[in-house]
Amino acid sequence: MQSTTPVFDLNDLLADFVGHVKTILGKNVVGVYLTGSFALGGGDAASDCDFLVVTTRSVRSEYECALRRLHEQIPDWPGY
Repeated sequence: MQSTTPVFDLNDLLADFVGHVKTILGKNVVGVYLTGSFALGGGDAASDCDFLVVTTRSVRSEYECALRRLHEQIPDWPGY
Protein backbone atom coordinates (compact mmCIF):
# COMPACT_ATOMS: atom_id res chain seq x y z
CA MET A 1 0.00 0.00 0.00
CA GLN A 2 1.20 3.49 -0.82
CA SER A 3 1.95 5.61 2.24
CA THR A 4 -1.30 7.40 2.96
CA THR A 5 -0.19 9.41 5.99
CA PRO A 6 3.11 10.22 7.70
CA VAL A 7 1.98 8.06 10.66
CA PHE A 8 3.06 4.45 9.95
CA ASP A 9 0.67 2.84 12.48
CA LEU A 10 -2.24 4.81 11.05
CA ASN A 11 -1.44 3.60 7.52
CA ASP A 12 -1.67 0.00 8.74
CA LEU A 13 -4.92 0.71 10.56
CA LEU A 14 -6.41 2.37 7.47
CA ALA A 15 -5.44 -0.60 5.28
CA ASP A 16 -7.11 -2.97 7.77
CA PHE A 17 -10.13 -0.70 7.98
CA VAL A 18 -10.58 -0.57 4.20
CA GLY A 19 -10.28 -4.35 4.03
CA HIS A 20 -13.02 -4.79 6.65
CA VAL A 21 -15.28 -2.25 4.93
CA LYS A 22 -14.87 -4.02 1.60
CA THR A 23 -15.59 -7.38 3.25
CA ILE A 24 -18.82 -5.99 4.71
CA LEU A 25 -20.03 -3.97 1.71
CA GLY A 26 -18.50 -5.97 -1.15
CA LYS A 27 -19.06 -4.61 -4.64
CA ASN A 28 -21.14 -1.77 -3.22
CA VAL A 29 -17.89 0.09 -2.33
CA VAL A 30 -16.91 2.71 -4.90
CA GLY A 31 -14.00 3.99 -2.84
CA VAL A 32 -12.71 4.96 0.58
CA TYR A 33 -11.27 8.46 0.72
CA LEU A 34 -9.16 10.20 3.32
CA THR A 35 -10.48 13.65 4.19
CA GLY A 36 -9.64 16.32 6.73
CA SER A 37 -6.17 17.26 7.94
CA PHE A 38 -4.41 14.16 6.57
CA ALA A 39 -5.89 14.69 3.11
CA LEU A 40 -4.63 18.26 3.22
CA GLY A 41 -1.15 17.19 4.35
CA GLY A 42 -1.44 18.66 7.84
CA GLY A 43 -2.19 15.61 9.99
CA ASP A 44 0.16 14.24 12.62
CA ALA A 45 0.11 11.59 15.38
CA ALA A 46 -2.20 13.78 17.50
CA SER A 47 -4.75 14.33 14.73
CA ASP A 48 -8.00 12.49 14.29
CA CYS A 49 -8.53 10.66 11.02
CA ASP A 50 -11.47 11.52 8.80
CA PHE A 51 -12.59 9.40 5.88
CA LEU A 52 -15.50 8.95 3.53
CA VAL A 53 -16.82 5.64 2.20
CA VAL A 54 -18.70 6.04 -1.10
CA THR A 55 -21.14 3.31 -2.09
CA THR A 56 -23.15 2.55 -5.21
CA ARG A 57 -26.43 2.53 -3.27
CA SER A 58 -27.84 3.12 0.21
CA VAL A 59 -26.46 0.84 2.89
CA ARG A 60 -28.99 -1.76 4.00
CA SER A 61 -29.67 -2.14 7.72
CA GLU A 62 -27.77 -5.43 8.13
CA TYR A 63 -24.67 -3.84 6.60
CA GLU A 64 -25.12 -0.77 8.76
CA CYS A 65 -25.15 -2.98 11.87
CA ALA A 66 -21.92 -4.68 10.75
CA LEU A 67 -20.30 -1.29 10.09
CA ARG A 68 -21.33 -0.07 13.54
CA ARG A 69 -19.75 -3.18 15.11
CA LEU A 70 -16.57 -2.48 13.13
CA HIS A 71 -16.58 1.12 14.36
CA GLU A 72 -16.90 -0.08 17.97
CA GLN A 73 -13.90 -2.44 17.54
CA ILE A 74 -11.45 0.10 16.10
CA PRO A 75 -10.36 1.62 19.46
CA ASP A 76 -9.17 -1.85 20.54
CA TRP A 77 -7.01 -2.39 17.44
CA PRO A 78 -3.25 -2.27 17.98
CA GLY A 79 -1.40 0.95 17.26
CA TYR A 80 -1.42 4.51 18.44
